[in-house]
Amino acid sequence: MNYVTSTSRTDFNIMLIGVATSALFFIAAIRPSILENNMVFTLQLICAIPLLLSSTIASRRTADTKKPQIFDAYATYLSVLGYALIINAVGILVAIFANKWAAVIFFVLNIITPLVYSYLRITVDRYSLSVRILQDGFFILIIIIFGLAVVL
Repeated sequence: MNYVTSTSRTDFNIMLIGVATSALFFIAAIRPSILENNMVFTLQLICAIPLLLSSTIASRRTADTKKPQIFDAYATYLSVLGYALIINAVGILVAIFANKWAAVIFFVLNIITPLVYSYLRITVDRYSLSVRILQDGFFILIIIIFGLAVVL
């Protein structure tokens, strides 16, 4: 883990917290029935915020701890989970406002693109295959169970 990666993750998490919070308040203001009638959607949007915040705090700990790899792994998985929950919430909104097939395409793209990214990381940068399998597997599992399965 290096400072640039930690800062990038922190910036990305803060942006996602803003997106999730804004979406929550916007939907509550214009159509609160979505929050009331779609508990899976609501819980994912609400849970993403503290997960991303905790990831940000853990990322900051990597600079001043004896075992930064522990905080880095924790921050990474919290960030992946928070990001996946936001992706799921967006996909569920697509199913509500557009149609279920548009949401399916959205979820499939969010499954394929990390796999392509991991392929490139492994082949070009010689990144660890086991790390990519764990991170992508975790992300894809969350997308399938709490996103794709919900809209189907």
